Amino acid sequence: MRCSAIILSAACCFLWGEITRAVEVPQTPPKTLKEAQDKDAVDQHDKAAQANVKKGVAPVVPQAWIDEIREMATAHSQRDGKPAEKFDVVFKKNGGLSSLHALFARSATRTPNDANEMHGVCGASYDGKTDKPKLELEGAVDGPDLYELFGIDQLPIVCNELIAIRRLQQAFAKNDLNYTLEARVIVAPDGKSWVWEIAPSEEQSPNVIYGLYYYPISGELHSIHLDKAKAATRLQRAAKEAGMELKWVADMKER
Repeated sequence: MRCSAIILSAACCFLWGEITRAVEVPQTPPKTLKEAQDKDAVDQHDKAAQANVKKGVAPVVPQAWIDEIREMATAHSQRDGKPAEKFDVVFKKNGGLSSLHALFARSATRTPNDANEMHGVCGASYDGKTDKPKLELEGAVDGPDLYELFGIDQLPIVCNELIAIRRLQQAFAKNDLNYTLEARVIVAPDGKSWVWEIAPSEEQSPNVIYGLYYYPISGELHSIHLDKAKAATRLQRAAKEAGMELKWVADMKER
């Protein structure tokens, strides 16, 4: 009986391991940048981002890093537009950059939309321990290609948008919202460009601030209503100080 229990326990552990390693596969393959992106929307991103670039204001991502990442993607990605599949950053409470992680698709065409596949990527990562990012020229990750977020030529726009998010991090600290924020690029609801998902980094859970969505074109920050009135007031102040317009939404499906 004891032996059977051990076998059953081992089987459950194996099954759990398989489930946790499972790759979520979209029902239909995401569209390519060429099919989805709207030039006017990207131009509006660029115009809004340039407003953040002011004399004497240090960039979040140094120009030398941007140049290195662009050169890497240009040399090692065969995909049209050299699309980023992932672009995540984590801030320090003072607004400094704690970490960065970016992935770019390498193959000329999308890999099959199958969890059993792997697809080639090149990438850049920064862990706060060195003075420049680490470049991975040829890597691979589980599952099919992820969403194509932006092209390598749009990387400077994305990095300039981080200046406003850094202001939000600094405003959080000033208003006693004691979180370090992580921000990641996601596809905009209309699919024509990108927006940012911002939240307290995972190790700070539980917390009273839920996922925020930042729209650089309009300068809007969307949040569901917070349970604690004091936190809601502080979030409103922080958003205003960062130059963002906070809008409450019924749920995050509405973003």
